[in-house]
Amino acid sequence: MHATCIERSAVKPPPRARTPPTTTSPPSSATSAVLLRTTAASTTHPTPCFLRLANLMKHQLHNLASMHIMTDLSLWAPSDATAAALNTYSRAHEASLARALPGVEPFAFTVTDFIVAWPSVVDWPTPGSAAFPVKSYDAPTRTWLHFVERALQNRGLRNFTRLVHGAETSNLLSYYLHAPSLCLWLRRRKALSQPLPSYVWAIEEDTPIVGSLATPLTHYMTSSTADLLTVLMPHTHANALTRHLYSNGRFRDSIPGFVHMWEHVERFSSRLLKRLDEVLSTGAAAFGEFFAPTVCNATEWCTCADLRSDGFVQRQGALYAWSQPVTRPTLKRLMSAAERVRKQPGYARWVHGVQGVCDVVALAECAGGPQRENCTLPKDKGDGLWVPLDSPFYFFLLSPLPLLGADAISKAELLLFANALQSVPSKRPLLAVPTRF
Repeated sequence: MHATCIERSAVKPPPRARTPPTTTSPPSSATSAVLLRTTAASTTHPTPCFLRLANLMKHQLHNLASMHIMTDLSLWAPSDATAAALNTYSRAHEASLARALPGVEPFAFTVTDFIVAWPSVVDWPTPGSAAFPVKSYDAPTRTWLHFVERALQNRGLRNFTRLVHGAETSNLLSYYLHAPSLCLWLRRRKALSQPLPSYVWAIEEDTPIVGSLATPLTHYMTSSTADLLTVLMPHTHANALTRHLYSNGRFRDSIPGFVHMWEHVERFSSRLLKRLDEVLSTGAAAFGEFFAPTVCNATEWCTCADLRSDGFVQRQGALYAWSQPVTRPTLKRLMSAAERVRKQPGYARWVHGVQGVCDVVALAECAGGPQRENCTLPKDKGDGLWVPLDSPFYFFLLSPLPLLGADAISKAELLLFANALQSVPSKRPLLAVPTRF
């Protein structure tokens, strides 16, 4: 089997002066698009914090990449609307968002768009559906799924509302499977005769960068042609032994292997997205953490690279692949580090998951925004899709479990955050829960 997408619990520390990856440099004509992944919770009535975040990203990407917002409306769209009515609903949402953010191209969709685009997929792998009952998963994952369900109920939202093939389909489909929405975005551009970028970056809203987006984009645009750029780090419970819980039968029968990635930040080549679209058209589907890297690994021409290899994510996934939110005390130390980052040209590192868009933009602006006299967290961290993740409910239910040995973070590693995180315990365990905060 073709194998370029290899999971690693940790990678070697990057050299102090970054050197280009071993992959071939892309042609000078290569283009990029950056999509900020979010939901109608942020885009129906964009708050000043969300607008600041989008505009900061647009500013950092000037002359490097086009800026887009990808928003999932499924949970908020009328549950009894037809596909045509939902299409109209999405286009109206895009128009409203475009008026609020000139120069940023919005793309809105619902789960119904998936069903229309890929009718061959009759059993989308979504926990809680008939083919994927919640009771089949391990205890930590069941805890997370119950937490998600409770969070939706607290907001008056419903997970399963839409009838497809005579059964209810989850409104969280794009939450579990990222790639289909990116394939739809590429289809839309082709249908409208818009230029197709060479590479498509997808960044989750709760994943700010300590530094500037310009740094990794410039680095990889001039040094790597990898079709999939992500964090290829294994997971305790979601692996080849449990692949039946995270993929449908058609996928397991047609795509060999099972490779895991953490998908908070990912870059796809357009040709890989077209390949993923082809696989979906056969009826094969899998969780986002497995779908793209497994397909890429089984495709002769497809290549992978890891963001950790060049220092844009900590080498053991610290403050990125932890299945828990970044706490506010840690954020305050990160803010202190971010002030020092300004004095380190070329430094940039992604952090996940920062809860609340006001905290996200505060950290992003501190390290990569306009000059500020000091960097402080706002009193209000801002809204997000889920209930507050610092609630006693969350931490009481989720017991810490080690993640394949990636539980030791040395002082030297913490120094990479400009000495601001030295007080973080060096043996802090990770939670083995497949989250996408």
